[in-house]
Amino acid sequence: MPELTADARKTLRQSFEEIADRASRLGEWISYQEKLRPLQSNFVTVLREVETGVTQQGFIDGAFTRIKAAWVTCRQFGLLDLQLFNEGIQYIDKALENGAKVRYDATKFFTLAEQIDADLRKASAQDLNDHCSEFDRAMTMQLAVLLTTLKSEMRDLCTLTQQLHQDFSKD
Repeated sequence: MPELTADARKTLRQSFEEIADRASRLGEWISYQEKLRPLQSNFVTVLREVETGVTQQGFIDGAFTRIKAAWVTCRQFGLLDLQLFNEGIQYIDKALENGAKVRYDATKFFTLAEQIDADLRKASAQDLNDHCSEFDRAMTMQLAVLLTTLKSEMRDLCTLTQQLHQDFSKD
């Protein structure tokens, strides 16, 4: 194998660093999916209870207790896992070299969770209904972003490795 020039080593090092960063970011997106799916599953129960238990006049009989119990489960199992994940991320929220906007937004769930907690403390049925609907929209959006990003990260990682192979397989 011929010896690499300083410029070639620099290019190779930069390419490997970008591939490593993209692979790490892809791994974090996959882990994010593993946290969002259970949160979504738990929140569906909350949302269903809110949709059937809240009217213009407030909570129907027993609904507040069911909603609160479902929310506690959602918070303890789904949101706590997401929060621990969010505290440990290193790549998923970093700006991309191509200038594309980072669309990871787990913090939106924590903000909405605080609003839902406040609604439950105040027993504010309409605010709870609004904030649960907003949480559901945020979940839908993040899941769509997640799927799109997984595809693009995988495609970009493959393109980079193919380009590296082409660059260094030339005679």
